[in-house]
Amino acid sequence: MGAPSKLPGNKSIKTGGRPTVYTDKLGQKICSLKARGISIDRMCRTYPDLPDPTTIGLWIAENRFPAFSHMYRRASAVCDELMADGLIDLADAPVAMQRTERETKDGRIIVEERIDAGAVNQLKHRLGVRQWWLSRRMPERFGDFLHLIKKEETKHTIRFEIEVPGFLAGRRVEVIEADATPDDTPPMIEAAPKR
Repeated sequence: MGAPSKLPGNKSIKTGGRPTVYTDKLGQKICSLKARGISIDRMCRTYPDLPDPTTIGLWIAENRFPAFSHMYRRASAVCDELMADGLIDLADAPVAMQRTERETKDGRIIVEERIDAGAVNQLKHRLGVRQWWLSRRMPERFGDFLHLIKKEETKHTIRFEIEVPGFLAGRRVEVIEADATPDDTPPMIEAAPKR
């Protein structure tokens, strides 16, 4: 801690703050763990040499160590890619079976195996949470298509002259207004004889 400074009225304030524990080696360890999919809270509980999760969050949010912040963002992207790759493995994993035995009236024992409905629901939940997370973190690849399209209504006016054949041969007409619509419908054209 910094030495306290004296203010008028015998009040003292603390200058500086607690010295940072950040080192490049520590930053690399945090990013390596993050790339493997370990959350900041879990890594701080597991590894006592890491600082408080709030401290790490401040390092990232306030960009106190730019190289670390950049490295952490890259590690987060790797984590997301690994999660996306793991969805197929998770979906293909065998589901737990529920085994029941019952005895019939004539004394035979019948063994029945059924898929455990609770395990199926848990698997659906795990897949759903990961899909939701990826749709928010990587919307360009995993987001809902409707959320990716920004629809803008744009009115385009096209002005041109055309030569009209047939009964108006030799006369020129001017198109007053033509609206091109963004949904590929033909434009409405109003025409009037050119004077």
